[in-house]
Amino acid sequence: MESNKTLQVLVDTLLVLERNLRNWHWHIKGPHFAIWHEFYGAEYKWVSEQIDMFAERMRYLGHRVELDMAGSMIKKRNTTYLEKESIEQCHIDYVVVNNLGCDLLHQVDPITEDMLESFLNTLQEKIWHISSHNSDGGY
Repeated sequence: MESNKTLQVLVDTLLVLERNLRNWHWHIKGPHFAIWHEFYGAEYKWVSEQIDMFAERMRYLGHRVELDMAGSMIKKRNTTYLEKESIEQCHIDYVVVNNLGCDLLHQVDPITEDMLESFLNTLQEKIWHISSHNSDGGY
């Protein structure tokens, strides 16, 4: 896969993830609303920064960035805004993004690879935090 298609799939997937996180931020329901509202707010802002970083990298490499999300590896989620279900869906989406990033690591140029490694390190920490929360039954 050539670099621009590789990065476009990542950007598409992150755009859908950002949309999902923003929806959960706005519409989360449950007794711990304030905690999850803050969590999802921070998450969608972080993902937005990552989108910008990878999209700017694509532009630097001379590629056009499409915003149609056609290549996304995750789906738009509108089905639930309950705490437990939303965090489980968030965990699933983060794992898919992580797997995509790992698959793309050696398909990009060295500078983009370094950017991707840094992104994945942070994402894997987030996955660990969510997994720890889920395993404790902490809803």
